Amino acid sequence: SLEIVDNPQLTSLAGLDSLVAQAPFGNFGSLLKIADNPLLQDVSSLRRLHRVGTLYIQDNPSLDTLRLDRLHTASTIRIERNVSLRLVELPQWTGGGLWMSRNDSLETASFPAYGSVGFSSYGIDITNHPRLKTLTGFRRLDSVIFLNISGHPELSTLPRFESLRRTEEQLSISDNARITSLDAFPALEAVGSIPFHVGERPRLPVFNGAHLQIA
Repeated sequence: SLEIVDNPQLTSLAGLDSLVAQAPFGNFGSLLKIADNPLLQDVSSLRRLHRVGTLYIQDNPSLDTLRLDRLHTASTIRIERNVSLRLVELPQWTGGGLWMSRNDSLETASFPAYGSVGFSSYGIDITNHPRLKTLTGFRRLDSVIFLNISGHPELSTLPRFESLRRTEEQLSISDNARITSLDAFPALEAVGSIPFHVGERPRLPVFNGAHLQIA
């Protein structure tokens, strides 16, 4: 594991360009944690990262751009509480769990159109970004355990989940004040044991392990 945590004067990850692309992160169980670095801005070396088990990028208040151009394999990604972060690009990631929340300045986030997200107990949770206007990707997503996109007052269009037929446990699309339709889910048939019909706006409790909320 590599943890870069609580460095009050650190401004850049320059110097890690070779390390992040090589064997230390070829192990699927490895950890890369970048957290609590108040002045950190330059994380451009992460554009070379190919594989990592768990990636945490949390509580770096000066970070404004995060591009992970080559990251293909990561079992868990958490991007949380980076208050100045405006842009996230993750164009090649093909599976695992994604948690992205409370990045208060986030305006644009883009993810791959292809791939499968749905390793055991994993899914997508994108919540509480008051400035988020553009969220793209997931068009050919074919498997997911849970999906939660909530708390985005400026988001007017959901990503189009064209291939998603079922979530195994939870689907929650809520508190997105500008969303006007559910045409992002043209193929969705069920959430666990709950049938899903495009055009309805149900608000249902937990039932047989499934939770569907669109509110």
